[in-house]
Amino acid sequence: MGEYGPQREYLKSTVDFGKCQMDRVVEAHRRSKPGKTEVEFESFSPYLADYNMATGEMWDDERMTNGDRVGIALAQMLREQFPRARMVSLYDEYNSGMPNTSDARGIPYQDGSQLEFPEETRRHFRNNIENVLRTHGVIKKDDTEGEGYLFVSETEKIKDAESLVQLLEEQGYIERNGEEVYFVNPTTEDPHYQKIKLQSKKGRWLCEALDAASFLKPENREITHLVILPNDFKEQQDKVWEILLALKIARPETYHNIFYDKNLPPEIVVEAIRDKIRKHD
Repeated sequence: MGEYGPQREYLKSTVDFGKCQMDRVVEAHRRSKPGKTEVEFESFSPYLADYNMATGEMWDDERMTNGDRVGIALAQMLREQFPRARMVSLYDEYNSGMPNTSDARGIPYQDGSQLEFPEETRRHFRNNIENVLRTHGVIKKDDTEGEGYLFVSETEKIKDAESLVQLLEEQGYIERNGEEVYFVNPTTEDPHYQKIKLQSKKGRWLCEALDAASFLKPENREITHLVILPNDFKEQQDKVWEILLALKIARPETYHNIFYDKNLPPEIVVEAIRDKIRKHD
């Protein structure tokens, strides 16, 4: 039966819906009204470290990471299925993954510092993301930023991360060790995440803190969020969930995750998620 037989069904089964109640997402979109964001989705959240770190240029489709190709294909489909939802791209131009300093032999100092991107490079990367999404029809000609789509950079979330820690500290969830900051909660849903590092000993924010901080606006408590990412992000998303749950920002009916194997062909992931949506439409 080839591509459309058992093998294709097996591949589709590797898309993980275990933390998504799609009926809730569909119902939230059904009752949404034009001009008010009640549902938003995130599927395309590229890392500058995967592209030209000197200029902020993104590669063309053939050289783009497969995870980003999947993310764009999903965004195209989700704009069709949920036309009144807002597309969100939480992109990373904060983590270079490269050491900021090295010794005379070229060996990185073990101080946890990372190479920082120039502001111009970060700005160029953001503009490239928008161009890619417009080229693929995810952002429409008449879309307005903040309503039809929203860009959120990791760098811009630094002040929000500080506010996040302040909120958590007021409620007794913060433990400090020098510059290191931890979220501590003995009653988390998953006991593996009773202690989550938010800031390194060198004062660098971890993705868990920056991602959780992006949900601090009061309206996020009412918006239904659908976040679709490769399996590599499962642990990170579980940590974000525990932080938001402690603050009563996230609830099972408003925060939904779907995960997939980043090596899957985009059309397989898109088909699996579209089928799930249509079962509740």
